[in-house]
Amino acid sequence: MDVINLDSVNLGVVNRETNIPDYKTTILSDGSKEYRFYSLLSLLNIINREEPIVCSPISGNDPDQSRILWRVSEFRGKSSTNFDLENKMEDIFGEKIQECIDDQTARFIVITLRLEFNGTPLSIGHANYILIDKGIKNTRGEFDTYVAIRIDPYGDTNPIFKPKELDGHLTRWFSELEIKFFLKTEERIPTGIQKLENIERDIYSIQRIIINDGHCSTYCLALLYQFFLLYKEQTITTTDLFCKTETITPSKIQGEDLFSKLFTTSYYGTFKRPINPQAITECTDRSYLKEAEMMEPGWIEQYIIAFNQKISNYNIEVIVQLSEATKISQHHTLRSDEMNGLIQKLFKFHNDEITKGIINNCPVDNIFSSILNYIIKKHPELIDYFTIFGIDFNNLIKIYAHLKKEPEPESQRKKARRKKGGKMRKTKKNRSKMTKNKKTKNRSKMTKRKNKRKNKKTNLLAIHKCIY
Repeated sequence: MDVINLDSVNLGVVNRETNIPDYKTTILSDGSKEYRFYSLLSLLNIINREEPIVCSPISGNDPDQSRILWRVSEFRGKSSTNFDLENKMEDIFGEKIQECIDDQTARFIVITLRLEFNGTPLSIGHANYILIDKGIKNTRGEFDTYVAIRIDPYGDTNPIFKPKELDGHLTRWFSELEIKFFLKTEERIPTGIQKLENIERDIYSIQRIIINDGHCSTYCLALLYQFFLLYKEQTITTTDLFCKTETITPSKIQGEDLFSKLFTTSYYGTFKRPINPQAITECTDRSYLKEAEMMEPGWIEQYIIAFNQKISNYNIEVIVQLSEATKISQHHTLRSDEMNGLIQKLFKFHNDEITKGIINNCPVDNIFSSILNYIIKKHPELIDYFTIFGIDFNNLIKIYAHLKKEPEPESQRKKARRKKGGKMRKTKKNRSKMTKNKKTKNRSKMTKRKNKRKNKKTNLLAIHKCIY
């Protein structure tokens, strides 16, 4: 589960010296289902780089089959709910969930949860994620203490989505799987960094850096990213709102206690007006820090924009590597330091669409999703490398690089000539025959190259059309 191009688990979202998030362009993902799916895939590859610690029910290259959907509908004052969980459990999603539960290598499971409200005139969507901790292994070397929580980037879920009813369904479902579903509170397990950004904007009258619909999925992914970075540390010093510190070993605690300590540390240590490294950082009580000792207001939005761009770039690199894996030859490795020609042209096409002001009709996620669908349609065997731990690039490279490729067998005639140490005599008749064969071979090569260029142009135009 290793993406070749990136040599560090850290995405480099924040400049370490200035603590300022690194974002450069105004091109952002629109948070579509493709973005959520591929970004979670990328997150799995990033976190599982050294060893598998987290898995997810990735169902091939199908975003719909890799998530669960909770829908609230309202019509003429009457509301109804629908959870596609029961149907999903009878399909490939159910198989992948069970595979994650039975696996004895990855300690955590992440599930994408989509919330929708359909009414008149309002219809909105929201991203949540479910995080499951299998706990510390018992004396038999097995996981046996499973605890799940639902992560909402607003902390407390908007009542329009009927969260109590949703949690009731989740409690019953997890009970059948022998998993405890913990109803978290913001006081103990704070995850509401999107709400924190909105409050900060109201207090300081800050304008949005980039107009967007909220990027709830990016907030969730950023929370998960920080959680796993903290978990991978040997020891960490946790800090709460009142600057009470405690040194812990994350791998030695589990369940609600682990969720509480790591999410609290991330919330107050990373997102809630983090300390300016260039200011005095002697902390007696974080609630009494001076303005000069904290980062400028609006830092959270800067971080989320930078994270959105970093994870989107990673998604592109994944697609580049998948496309290259299908054509690399012996002794070659995946480039991935530059986008290949096809993706470069499509990226330019996307920028042109932004210039025309019709980005909403053809978002970036759909363009790059169409590229991957195109590649997999030509090479369906790539699906075998979409695993619950991410994309298995290690085995993919071994297969497509033909690392153990045997030399092509020589013809009997060539063997005989080499054994005798002689060559074919260049008689007048033989020279004529050899010249004729060479011309025929050259004409055949030219025809193949011409057809290849023609087909490539046709395919490129076909991919330019967005797939929704």
